[in-house]
Amino acid sequence: MTSQEAPKLNSLSLQYWNDRWNNKNIPWHEEDTHPDLTKIDFNPKSNIFIPLCGKAVDLRHLAEMGHRVVGVEYSERAVVDFFTEQNLQLKRSRIDGHPEHEIFQALTLAITIIRGDFFTCGPVLEKMDGGGKFEAIWDRGSHVAINPCDRMKYADVIKSVTGLECRYYIQGISYDQAKHAGPPFSLPIEDVAGLYGDDFDVAIREECLREDSAKSFNLPWWKDVKYLLTPKSKQL
Repeated sequence: MTSQEAPKLNSLSLQYWNDRWNNKNIPWHEEDTHPDLTKIDFNPKSNIFIPLCGKAVDLRHLAEMGHRVVGVEYSERAVVDFFTEQNLQLKRSRIDGHPEHEIFQALTLAITIIRGDFFTCGPVLEKMDGGGKFEAIWDRGSHVAINPCDRMKYADVIKSVTGLECRYYIQGISYDQAKHAGPPFSLPIEDVAGLYGDDFDVAIREECLREDSAKSFNLPWWKDVKYLLTPKSKQL
C-alpha cells in the first residue's frame, strides 16, 4: 500500500466480537456509569433501549432511576457477566417462534437483555411489553463498532423501535477514515444525516478534540462527537 492509498476497512464478524468477550479483551468496557448519563434529562419511567449493550453498568444505573431498560447483546459471556457482577437474580426464557434469541430478565429491577443477533431482534422486541417502542435510545458505542457497510441495516432496526417522542443519543467519534481501518470507525455528522436525516432532526450535543485518542491511533486529529436525534413531525 502506498502512502496515498487508504487502508481497506476491517470487516468484523459476530464471532470476532464473541471471541473478544470470551478472551476478556474488552478495553472499551467501562466499570463506572457513563458520565454523560448525568447530563441527560430522561422523562420519568421511560422505556430505554441500549443496543449492543455488553455488560454496561448503565443498564443498572438507568433501572435504579426508575426506567425500564432493554438491551441487546450477542455475546452470552457479556450478558452472564453483567448479571453475575451486578449480583442480580434473573430468569432466562425464549419467545415462541424465535429460538435464536434468549431473554435474560432481572427479577428485582426492570432490566431485560435479549441475547442474539441485533439485526434480527426486531420481531422479538415487538412481542415484549411496550410493543418494541422506546422513549429513549442510549447508543454509547454501537455505531463506531459495527461495520460501516452494516450501518443502514442497523439504522432500519433503530427506526423500527423509536416512539413518536423518542430521543436518540449517539456517542460517536470523527477522524479521517482514510488513515485508519477501524474499529472504532469514524461517524461524522454527514454519515449520521445520511442514515437518519429523512426521519430525524440531527444535532450535535457536544464535541471536543481528543489529542490522547489521536496519539493512540497515530492519527493527526480525533474528535468525540455526541449526537441527539429527534423524530421529525410527519404531516398527514
